Order: sequence, then C-alpha cells, then structure tokens
Amino acid sequence: MSALLPAPKPGQQPRGTRKAATVRLPENTYEAYESSARDLGIPLGSYLALKLAEAHNEEPPQYVLEEIERAERRARLIRQQEELPTMARSA
Repeated sequence: MSALLPAPKPGQQPRGTRKAATVRLPENTYEAYESSARDLGIPLGSYLALKLAEAHNEEPPQYVLEEIERAERRARLIRQQEELPTMARSA
C-alpha cells in the first residue's frame, strides 16, 4: 500500500534559492521606490530585485514576474467589479 502524501498547503509559493541582503535606502528616495512597488502591486524587495536585474541586463526573477501578473489580474478584477454597477444602472 502506498503512503499518501499530504496535500500542499495554500499560501505563498516557494521563490527558489535566494540570499538575504540588508539594504539601507536614502530617505529622500525611499518613498519613490515604495510608491513604484505599490503601483506594480508588489513588495518593495521584489521591486528592488526587478530593478537590479534590469540594471544588470538579467532576466527578472520568475517569482517577481508572477507577483506582477497576479497584481495585474487583481487590478483587472477590481476594475470589472467597479464597472458592473454602472452597467446595471444603464440597462
């Protein structure tokens, strides 16, 4: 009889092998970086990984691309939900 494997837990998916880096950002640029990350719908650390990859002509980490894709899907759903009441009233 084969042993059953436990079902994978929902939540954050593995991001692959990474190394931690503590970064101190100048106060006068921190808000701009944070705002850009927020605009993309991703964490600041992912935004910095994206920009470092771009600066070094590297492919962005796959997990960052996936985070951006999920954020874009969420934004589309929100826009669609906001349009629904308008469409219902005009009918």
